[in-house]
Amino acid sequence: MRIVVRNVRKRFGKVVAVDDVSFEVKDGEIFGIIGLSGCGKTTLLKIIAGILRPDSGKIYFDDVDVTNLALEERKIGFVFQDVRLFNHLTAIENIAYAPTLRGEQDREELVDWLMGFIRADLSKSTMPTELSRGMQQKISLARAIASEPNLLLLDEPLAGLDARIKSTMVFELRDMIKDVGVTAIYVTHDQWEISSIADRIAIMKAGKIIQIGTPEELYYRPVNEYVATFMGGECNLLNAYSLGNSQFKIGDLILKGSRNIENGRNVKLAIKLDAFIPNGRFEAKIIERNFMGPFTRLVLDINGIKFIAKMPSKQVFNVDKVFVDIDPNKIVVFER
Repeated sequence: MRIVVRNVRKRFGKVVAVDDVSFEVKDGEIFGIIGLSGCGKTTLLKIIAGILRPDSGKIYFDDVDVTNLALEERKIGFVFQDVRLFNHLTAIENIAYAPTLRGEQDREELVDWLMGFIRADLSKSTMPTELSRGMQQKISLARAIASEPNLLLLDEPLAGLDARIKSTMVFELRDMIKDVGVTAIYVTHDQWEISSIADRIAIMKAGKIIQIGTPEELYYRPVNEYVATFMGGECNLLNAYSLGNSQFKIGDLILKGSRNIENGRNVKLAIKLDAFIPNGRFEAKIIERNFMGPFTRLVLDINGIKFIAKMPSKQVFNVDKVFVDIDPNKIVVFER
């Protein structure tokens, strides 16, 4: 199902939580919404669900205006941050809840398929409280899918899981949603998580959408400094001025950038940590290092200018300087 959000606005007193937001979610797409706490992402999700009504604007499901349609008529499945299973029912009964309400005779076959789908091997007597939180969320997903939704809404579903479980479950969750083929909107504040699961992502700030794109587009082609530092975590932001011909000067250092700016114009360069290529022409003194397994985070001094870089650990092990080049395709140029 295709979702269209058009010029949606929602105010709570003097606070504008969602400010003239418009976007489209393609049929079968996992669409991510990310932003800091209080940016409006959960309010927007509730408006799409029908839990809240917008002050203005429209919501369309496959060209049908559902703005004033009740929540229960929208055929939406939910997976929340706080696991919401019926603890008086077994795990299997939770999955079978919607098919049972529909009076389906073949619900056992559906439940068996969903159990295999979420890779769960549970007895008929297993209660939700006996399961890990990760498995509880899988049961929540299976129950949501069993309701045969047109749209799946996931609000911080992996929050609270430890890093080890989250690092594998995010990929399992994506595979499950894609296998079912349902359209999904996924909300989180975790940029690694959203980049791993979403086809496209909307970045929100103060109720507005700043940029929409694939994870790669947001990382390598951010529209402003906020997006550059938000996606991918750390980023080198440096004032420079243009020499023309896509060259930029910082102190005594001349770098090639990703776009041409008129000679003499002041710019801001956003240089990603993975822009630094070993065995290059610039001598870089290592001021600080943080081992991160296959990669090491470095603070480098190049011609008196400090850069943060991430390089293969084997290439920077037990040395106090390296020679690097800086990939111009990973230097984003913003005019000032």
